Amino acid sequence: MVERLSLFVFERNPESTMKSKICLLLVSCFISVSSLAQTPKSVMSDLVKSYDKITSWRGRWNDSSVNAYDSIKMADKEFGEKLNLYTTKYPSTITDNYNLMHKFGFYFVGDGANVLRIYTWETWLGKTERGFGNVFQYKVNNKTNSILKTDQQGDTTCLFSKINTCIIKGKTYYLAVYNSFYISKQAAQGVKIYRIENGKLTDDVKLIKTPEGLVNHISYDYSYGTYSLEDFATRPSIHFNGYTNTIFIPIVDASGHTTNQFITYKFTGEYFEKVK
Repeated sequence: MVERLSLFVFERNPESTMKSKICLLLVSCFISVSSLAQTPKSVMSDLVKSYDKITSWRGRWNDSSVNAYDSIKMADKEFGEKLNLYTTKYPSTITDNYNLMHKFGFYFVGDGANVLRIYTWETWLGKTERGFGNVFQYKVNNKTNSILKTDQQGDTTCLFSKINTCIIKGKTYYLAVYNSFYISKQAAQGVKIYRIENGKLTDDVKLIKTPEGLVNHISYDYSYGTYSLEDFATRPSIHFNGYTNTIFIPIVDASGHTTNQFITYKFTGEYFEKVK
């Protein structure tokens, strides 16, 4: 094929030369489109393949013949970059179903309107705590943008389990529930407020009033038995009432377990303030 194209290029006949240029242009366009085109199936296949590298190396954690830690670290980096690339490049991914990857610590939660989605996967690199990677995907007009955060970058990463939407004075805010887990069976759960402003996702939203001042998040510590999302369905956890704009935070007893009693932060006109 290359030889034929070369003959076309060096053809001295003007008419043939013009036809050759058109042919080259069409071939070039075809190659460009083919290299960029990705179907949802092929994107998912590539992500699953990349993610499986993490779990595969995790399975060889105790194999002294390999350096599983460094291999997992490289696999995590590759997967995070792929997920960040695809969720930025292809807007349709914000509605795709990733249940095929809902194993060994991969989760995703959305706001319900397909404007914000947060992906979380367990990196298996944590030493004193569970390590996670996050990709924040958000839509502006008809385009999607993504932000990659990993422990390897020095960012604070957590397992996100829920996104609540709050409308205040005509502006949309996202209350994302996050979770951190420690090897000592201690955990923390919190809620952080996000907003899409000037085309960018930001957490610089200090709408919670505390004795220490205005903050963008609030959390509590507790003891846990398991750390799966399924466990959150039965354990008292942070939730939000969108009709009254109230955040409910579980009270922890003396033994460190969550109870069915809650502290409430209600939006009073300017900020979320503790009312009970």
